[in-house]
Amino acid sequence: MSQFENLVQSQKEMFRAGKTMTYTYRIHQLQKLQEMLNRYEPRIYESLHKDLNKSTYEVLTTDLDFCNKKLTIQSNI
Repeated sequence: MSQFENLVQSQKEMFRAGKTMTYTYRIHQLQKLQEMLNRYEPRIYESLHKDLNKSTYEVLTTDLDFCNKKLTIQSNI
């Protein structure tokens, strides 16, 4: 069995055993991710411009805004 197949199998076993994280923990992680995106927003703009030649507007409309909206929706469920 490949390393990937072993990983998938162990994740399935963990899920079946009920060892997944709580709803509260998952929501908190989503909120932390959103905070991280906001904190590092200038670096994200800079990196995407440097690596992919994306404009600030393009990053905002196609990357950051999309992620922030999804995170807001998911953390408010």
